[in-house]
This record gives sequence, C-alpha cells and structure tokens, in this order.
Amino acid sequence: MRVAYFPSRGVCTMESRTLLCCLLFAFVFAATWGATPLAAEEGAPEVRLPADVTYRSAENSPGPVVFSHTVHVPLAGDRCVACHPALFPILRPTEKITHAEMSAGKKCGACHDGVAASGVEDDCAHCHGSGEKP
Repeated sequence: MRVAYFPSRGVCTMESRTLLCCLLFAFVFAATWGATPLAAEEGAPEVRLPADVTYRSAENSPGPVVFSHTVHVPLAGDRCVACHPALFPILRPTEKITHAEMSAGKKCGACHDGVAASGVEDDCAHCHGSGEKP
C-alpha cells in the first residue's frame, strides 16, 4: 500500500516513510559513533558501547569518577536493561550521584553494595581519582 496515515498531514507517501527511516538510521549511527565494540558470539551482531563517562567531582571529593561501559556491561551479562532504564535513564542522563543514594541501594549502590561488588565506602580510590577504570 502506497499511502499511510501521518498525523501532521493526514497521509504520507512511501518517500516520506523512507525519509523517516533514514533519519532514524542517522540518529542510531550518530549515537554509536566512537563507541567501543563489544566482542559478540559468532554470528551475533556486534554491540557498540558508549565511550567512558566522567562524573565531575563534588566539593570535598577525592576526584572525578570515570565509568566504563566496557568493564561493567560484561558483568551485567551483556544486558543493557540491567541498568537502563531503571537505575540510569538514558533519556535523562545522570549528572550527579550522591553517596546517600548509593548507600540506599540506588544508582551505583544497586550493585556496589559490598556483596555483589565492592562497596561504595570500601576504597575511595577505586572510583575517585585513581585514573584507572573501576
């Protein structure tokens, strides 16, 4: 069928739908540009991870925190949904994470509880200012 419903004009042609598909493809391509590839099983599509995220230092902080998807995604069973959207909504990027939130089991503290992974109070240099990926 050549004509489909399009809310802004009532109908659209196949050319309009092609344009929308191209725009969607361009958005996905731009979002993954410069991302780190994750090794995939044979025959599975390659997953491209976002670049490291640096969280700025708060007052009295020992330094910024660098979060690496490359380190964390394999630990989450290669499942993006282990953290997104529940702990870290993609459409509303997290800019500030407090120790109070983490101690309450939110954000990083959902895993970094001292049992599943190192606790948020165990070693400051593990995340802050070490220059190494956590």
